[in-house]
Amino acid sequence: MIDHIETEDERMQPLERIGENIRSEREARGLSHEAVGGRCSLTAIEVGRIERGETDPGSVGLAQLSAVLGTTATACLRGVRWDQRQLRFVVEQRRG
Repeated sequence: MIDHIETEDERMQPLERIGENIRSEREARGLSHEAVGGRCSLTAIEVGRIERGETDPGSVGLAQLSAVLGTTATACLRGVRWDQRQLRFVVEQRRG
């Protein structure tokens, strides 16, 4: 499970960044929460909660979501990295 920690990037949490990435991928494809959820055994409400960073999709959920969205789990994790010193996931600062 990914820890919630404060970051310098607008205090965004790792799950919020992952959710933002998933939302971006879903919207780029013109898919609804219902369409995505129906293809990977999630409800529209669950997809929305993942996109808002309220719930952790887990590794299986992330793999299913990325497959349904025609992308990779790596793309969904963009901007989140493991910090070995802190032993937790952190959100990377955006550049530019």
